[in-house]
Amino acid sequence: MLGVGLRCSCLLMLLTCCKHGKQEQSHSASAASASSVGIQAPVLPSLRMPEHEGPRLGLAPALHAVGQQAVARDYTMKVLEVAPCQVEPHFAPKPGYLKLGVEVELVGTSTRAVAANPFLATLVDSEQRDYGADLAGCTPTLHATRVTRDQRARGMITFEIPEGASGLVMIYAPFVVGAGSETLHFSLGR
Repeated sequence: MLGVGLRCSCLLMLLTCCKHGKQEQSHSASAASASSVGIQAPVLPSLRMPEHEGPRLGLAPALHAVGQQAVARDYTMKVLEVAPCQVEPHFAPKPGYLKLGVEVELVGTSTRAVAANPFLATLVDSEQRDYGADLAGCTPTLHATRVTRDQRARGMITFEIPEGASGLVMIYAPFVVGAGSETLHFSLGR
C-alpha cells in the first residue's frame, strides 16, 4: 500500500505532467515504474485543470481588455493590439488557419526578474482549445528577456488558430523566482 507522501508525490507528478500536455506519456512511465517495484499504479481520469481557470477555486480570474494595464506582483502587462498578420510564404498557416499577432508590453515593477517570453503565453478559445505561441509569425517578435523595475519588453506573440476561433483569452504565466507564478489573463475581443 502506498504511503500518503508517495501518493501525494505521484499525484503532483501527474498534475504537473498534465499541465505540460504529457499526461499519457508520463502516466505510462509512472505505471511502468510502479509495476517494476511491485506497486499497482492507480488508473486516474484526466486531471487536467484548464490553466485559464486560475488558482482560486470556483472563481474566474480577472480578465483584462485590450489596452488595459494588468497588474501582477512583480510586473505589469498590457495587450496593445490584436490582429492577423501576413508572414513569409514558407511560414504560412495551414489551410483554414490564420496567424494572429498579439502585441504586448511588459514592465518590471520590482527587483525580481520577470521573464518576457512568447512561449509563456497560451491562447484559449471558447471551445476550451488551447494554442501555444508560434515562433514563425508576426513581427516585431517579443524577444526572450527578463525585466526588473522600470525595464520594458515589447513585441508580438503569434498564435496559429482556426479562422473561426472566438472567445479568445490569452494567459501569460511567468514563474518568478522568490514569488511563484504570476499569471495574467487577457480577453482579446475576438
